[in-house]
Amino acid sequence: MKRAPLWLAPVLWLAGFVLLVLYLDSFLATGLFQPRRRLPQLAWEHLQLTLGAFVFGAIPALGLFLLQRRAGPGFLKGFLHRVSIFTETVPTVALLALLIPLAGYGNLPILLALGIYGIFPLYTALDGGFRSIPRQILENASGLGFNPRQRLWKIELPLALPVLWAGVRTTLVNLTAAATLGATVGAGGFGAPIIAGIRSSDPLLILQGALPSAFLALAFDSLSYSRTGPDAPVRARRLRS
Repeated sequence: MKRAPLWLAPVLWLAGFVLLVLYLDSFLATGLFQPRRRLPQLAWEHLQLTLGAFVFGAIPALGLFLLQRRAGPGFLKGFLHRVSIFTETVPTVALLALLIPLAGYGNLPILLALGIYGIFPLYTALDGGFRSIPRQILENASGLGFNPRQRLWKIELPLALPVLWAGVRTTLVNLTAAATLGATVGAGGFGAPIIAGIRSSDPLLILQGALPSAFLALAFDSLSYSRTGPDAPVRARRLRS
């Protein structure tokens, strides 16, 4: 039986997300909550917050990984692990409260807060992906004349990509959920109807923000990577032999 293409599930979830936003938009202006922005605009703001926070976290994560890769496998590893555990124990609301005096209200504090939470999961995914490559493959690649750059792009990165991609998916899902807190600092997104629903004790209003956020998270989670496309796994099997 032929498998469905990998792009089908994300497209279906994204289509469901768009249809849900358009459907719920007709009910958003009812009740006590009269939004200044329509639900499609809130959806766009939420997507910007999620992807912006991902970029804010990805750049330092890549920098830390490259620094450790150049300095050696044991460099900063224990320290980064402890910092990662510490950041996971700090509530997002508390971090937002600490950032407001520095960044004010709006998009910047939530982007900084979520970016900080995204650094170490992405760093861990990078480190775990490259550590999952058997040492024999790297030694054989060097023996066959691959220079460090060729080995990185043709062998290491394609083989590490499945683990890295799993970390990217998990981070995007977590950031999508946490971005709803942006409404507490005036950043907009799906948190606006959720916060308004909590204040007015309106469950329907809460669902109008929670359901699209859940669909967007599921769309990110459905993103898949296949190792059957690139020829790196084939090359890796040859290098093992």
